[in-house]
Amino acid sequence: MKRVLWCFLVAAMLLPAGAAPAGESDVTLGRLSRSVHFDHLRLDFWMRNRGRSHRCFVILPIPVDPDADRDELNEIDIEEFIQAKQRDWFWLSPVRHDTETSDNAIPNRWHTWYFGYLLDAGSVIAGVEIGHKWGNPAGRRLYTNFYYAVTDRFNLKPRTNLLAQGIGGLAAYNWACDHPDKVRSIGGIYPVTQIRLDSFFARVYDLAGNQDPEENMQALRENFKDHNPQDRLEPLAEAGARIAHVHGSEDRNVPPSIHTIPLVLRYRELGGDADAIIVRGKRHGPSDMIFESRRFLRFLLEQVGEPELLEPDEPDEPDDAEDDAEDDTGDDTKQGSDEEDE
Repeated sequence: MKRVLWCFLVAAMLLPAGAAPAGESDVTLGRLSRSVHFDHLRLDFWMRNRGRSHRCFVILPIPVDPDADRDELNEIDIEEFIQAKQRDWFWLSPVRHDTETSDNAIPNRWHTWYFGYLLDAGSVIAGVEIGHKWGNPAGRRLYTNFYYAVTDRFNLKPRTNLLAQGIGGLAAYNWACDHPDKVRSIGGIYPVTQIRLDSFFARVYDLAGNQDPEENMQALRENFKDHNPQDRLEPLAEAGARIAHVHGSEDRNVPPSIHTIPLVLRYRELGGDADAIIVRGKRHGPSDMIFESRRFLRFLLEQVGEPELLEPDEPDEPDDAEDDAEDDTGDDTKQGSDEEDE
């Protein structure tokens, strides 16, 4: 008994200060269901923890005929493919399961152009549906469980590339700031990166742990900078993670003047590498210029060493995409209704 206790104490002494736990021990992944998405092999499964289940997906860079039947999909030796080597991966936030052909699902048809290139580059795309957690501690714990589960099960590289879209920016950025050593880059598609000191976020974050409105508001007030992504960027910059956002200049739901430009400027002040691609005249939501930005795609491909997949003789952006966050502070001074955005 003394020997066991002594070994435990030694192990605790060797654990770096502030080290994050390697996920919760009772996390399990369910059976893999195969389908075709973006002309590649998609695996859907459940992550189970503490009696709750969360839907997950992984798209492997294995090209598949869109008309392949179930027998043909089941013949693919995914275990041999997984164990062949560690692979780069992109982590989509948020994820919403619906029909794969529905624009209500995330990912959906608007992601086809980006994802096609990333899969052709040999990267894995993955994500977990956690519901409306808004980057709160509970959602970040689920993200940590997902990270350790999928990196182990699918042999993924330890540093991920986060793809933060809309409200998924809060979960992605807060998790990244909790785990800067596990992040290579963050690519944002009109991402939300700023929380508010109000009753909505006080309730969702529940920092007092008792759903008491007054106590939670006081707890959020006292700990605001520990949960607001734009105030937490320093560890991420020190770790060398790169950032790029593509954002419409006329986005009223998630104004770039609140969610992209201040973050990019702050990150640069901290010595980090950050780019803001402000697309002139575009409002919130999907559009070709947001979801087919060559400059943004080049950034993504650079993270996995494959920028040459883009044709070099074509310009990265048309004239109505801004080159620098400092050139556009935006006209919006009011934060939009983030609660309705994804």
